[in-house]
Amino acid sequence: MTKKFKYLTGMLLSVSGILASASCGNPAMETKKPVDKQQEGAPKDLTPTSQPFNPVVEPAPTRENPSQKPVNPEPAEEEVEHNYNITPKAVEFVNVFKQINIPDKQTNIYNVEGFASPYVEFTEMFLVVHKLMGRRGLQLENDKKPNTWTYKIEHNGDFSLNWKDNTITFNDSNIFDFKNQDPTNNFKARVQVFPTAISNLDASPTVLNLSNYGIKMIHQNGKTYVPLWLFNLLICSPTYYNLYYNGSQILGQYFGFTDTDPVSAPYRKNQLNNTAQTPEMRLEVYNQLRFIFENFYGLREFKGFTNFEEYIGAENKASLLSTDINENTKALVNILHGKLRDLHTSYIMPSFYNDPSVNVPNFIENTMHTSLIELTPQLGENAKRVNQFNELKKAADQANSANHQKYGTYNLTFYGNTAFIKFDTFLSGSNVIPGTGQIQDPDTYFLFLDSMQRIQAYNKEVETGNKNQGINGVNAELALPEGSKQIKNIVINLSMNLGGSVTSMDQALGFLTNQEIRRYSYNVLDKVLTQESFKVDANGDGQINDKDVYPGFNWVVLAGNNSFSSANTFTALAKHYKLGKIIGQTTGGGMANIVPIVLSDGTTFQMSSNTTQVVLGENQKPMGVEGGITPDIEVPYDKFFDYQYLDNLINENSK
Repeated sequence: MTKKFKYLTGMLLSVSGILASASCGNPAMETKKPVDKQQEGAPKDLTPTSQPFNPVVEPAPTRENPSQKPVNPEPAEEEVEHNYNITPKAVEFVNVFKQINIPDKQTNIYNVEGFASPYVEFTEMFLVVHKLMGRRGLQLENDKKPNTWTYKIEHNGDFSLNWKDNTITFNDSNIFDFKNQDPTNNFKARVQVFPTAISNLDASPTVLNLSNYGIKMIHQNGKTYVPLWLFNLLICSPTYYNLYYNGSQILGQYFGFTDTDPVSAPYRKNQLNNTAQTPEMRLEVYNQLRFIFENFYGLREFKGFTNFEEYIGAENKASLLSTDINENTKALVNILHGKLRDLHTSYIMPSFYNDPSVNVPNFIENTMHTSLIELTPQLGENAKRVNQFNELKKAADQANSANHQKYGTYNLTFYGNTAFIKFDTFLSGSNVIPGTGQIQDPDTYFLFLDSMQRIQAYNKEVETGNKNQGINGVNAELALPEGSKQIKNIVINLSMNLGGSVTSMDQALGFLTNQEIRRYSYNVLDKVLTQESFKVDANGDGQINDKDVYPGFNWVVLAGNNSFSSANTFTALAKHYKLGKIIGQTTGGGMANIVPIVLSDGTTFQMSSNTTQVVLGENQKPMGVEGGITPDIEVPYDKFFDYQYLDNLINENSK
């Protein structure tokens, strides 16, 4: 008899009851797979049911008439059952990040003879962290293919574990991303999001072969065991939540522990500190790095490698395998900072086997006798340029104080008929203070909206001579300098913007047009292209319509090598959709989203993920922007804050 069970992650479940029953899925809960056309309607959250959990046992299917079967049927695939010495250890799961409502609870770590890394039972651990999924439903089934469990995640898709082939299979790794759209309270009021369109440019599924990396999935007594670090990489890391095992507890933290965060300090002090690592431990950590960089590092093609071992070289490999804690820590520093030189990739926290007082910058300085800037020269170049720009801006603002003092802010400057709006990051997360209507810690959207209101008031005063335009924080007694001109050009200055929130970047881009904006991301592992479309309430009236536009302005984006990540994407989209001229220097790149990584020894770093921001080129093929965006008009760096020079340049090129 085939047994099928349906359960929802919003319910309280008995782990032992599910695992003991060869649990399977219910076909009634279907999920949409990636399609090659725009999906019809946005997916809806699953409403939690108030009904108790009752497994449904269906009758066995009717057998086929033997006369209808092939004369020589293929033999059924034999079910594989492993026979490892597996020892459970009861441990407490502790959710350190209380903003995510995952309750602390008792669970198990499993020690598997022959392997140094701690294991978890897949379904058991899934149920510990299931609230990461929100209200999405989950199914398991094992009646489709022998030696395989398929997990279906409501609205996201499915993936399969095959313990005979030692493989993990899925069509789109975005199924593991459960992040909410935006942390702000008023995201939906500002942005109209259209249904996401997903195209799988390679119809074949993605198959991760664990055997190529010395990693073993185990199926024994009806249960499936995987290393904790692998479970975490697949299920938790894409949602910016990470799991650690410190020798006595499983710890969950948003993004990951750091080597300087006081919240992390008590958890970094544990029984693994200053203990010896075995050669087996180091080999497994090395294989984890091979697996991660050959499958989950989004810039491997851009960096020109497919084989991690060849890329890092024999010396770094030997150091990674060393049981000397300084040697293997130094090797990872050399790879992440000296070799990759990717500003999205950085070493966050050394392993638990280090002394808890060790942090990455001090280790580099005291043990390696160098610095991050020397290892990654672009960091030094960026820092010098920021200092240069700050000095130039300070001098320019002082010289331009008469034009700046009434309507100007730190972000907004006026010169001639040009306004300059400067964003040093794309920040998301403003809230309205209850009962006041005032904005607390204004994010990029509100800074942009405030700047546009000030520019409009400036123009109104130039036109009418009326000094009181009703703008909060503006001294109505001040008059504009004699000869002030109407603002016709608006420069979005991203010269010191190293990135930030993609959602915030989307909102800023919406000020340049009231047309639907389409932003594309491309997963380099799955060959899946995702189109996200949106419109923005650019005038702040609470409605999204044709009035969300600022007609009559000539938009310009000023960018350079320090314009990185989301600033690079903003520049790429502004140029691609012809929303304005790009002036300055080639941008700094950074097309990949980041993903936090935790290894079995507690080592934590972030890196460029497989999800990359792209534009569509000829034949609608995705084109990466990692190499930066070239400007339409080149501007020397020493002129980036020369307002007179920029005002003249823009007016000359607008004729």
